[in-house]
Amino acid sequence: MNKIETRDIFSKNLNHFLEINKKSKAQFARDIGAPRTTVSGWCTGAVVPGLSKLHQIADYFDVKVDMLLSPSEKWSFDDLLFVETAHFQDSQWRRLLAYAKYLKSNPEEKYE
Repeated sequence: MNKIETRDIFSKNLNHFLEINKKSKAQFARDIGAPRTTVSGWCTGAVVPGLSKLHQIADYFDVKVDMLLSPSEKWSFDDLLFVETAHFQDSQWRRLLAYAKYLKSNPEEKYE
């Protein structure tokens, strides 16, 4: 993967994590002690943070550093499930559980 691809993937993933965690760029910048202009550069794909800041960002979102730098299509199922369900409300958990029970009782159903 070249530098441009890495920057694009990182910015896409960072924006995704900001969105699902309902964090503004300004709040995120304050929380991790980075200038807002730096965070804007990360979000637009202009630059990628250094290794120590990548670890800080991963800790902030409770994800692996690899998830910041790899396309979401390459995330493991467990990682993807964790990220996408981390902020579920009770009603969303109930719907997911009901769907899992449905699939278990209807094994002929195909997952698509």
